Amino acid sequence: MKLEFFADAFEGAGLLLLHSGSLPEVERLREQVNKLVTPGSSIQVHALDFIDALGSCELRFSTVRRSRGVLASRGAPFELQLDSSDWERVGDLLEPFCHPEPDAKGARFQYLHEHGGIEVIYSTARQW
Repeated sequence: MKLEFFADAFEGAGLLLLHSGSLPEVERLREQVNKLVTPGSSIQVHALDFIDALGSCELRFSTVRRSRGVLASRGAPFELQLDSSDWERVGDLLEPFCHPEPDAKGARFQYLHEHGGIEVIYSTARQW
C-alpha cells in the first residue's frame, strides 16, 4: 500500500492518499485503526511494514478527546486526530475494501474523515 501527499489537490487544501493496497494490506490497516480506542493511542502509519511512504510522506493516526482532522506543521509529520467513535467509523469505512469486488470497474475510493482541511482518502488506485 502506498502513502502519498498531493499538496495541490482540493484547491490547495491538500490530500493524503493511501492507495493501491492488496486485500490483506487493507485488512491490516483496518486492524491498526481498530486499535485506536483510547485517547492517547497513536500509530505511525508511514512506519508500518506494509506501507510504502512516497516522497518521505509521514502520517500519524492519533486518538484525541475531540476530533480535529489533519494537523500539519512545517517539518513535522501529518497527524490525523480523531476521537474513538470517529476511528471506529474509519474502520467501518475501510471494511468494504477488505473483500474482493469482482464486478468493480475503475478505482473505488473513500474519504476517511469529515473535518475539513487536508483530506485523507483510501483508494484502490492512485486516483480519486
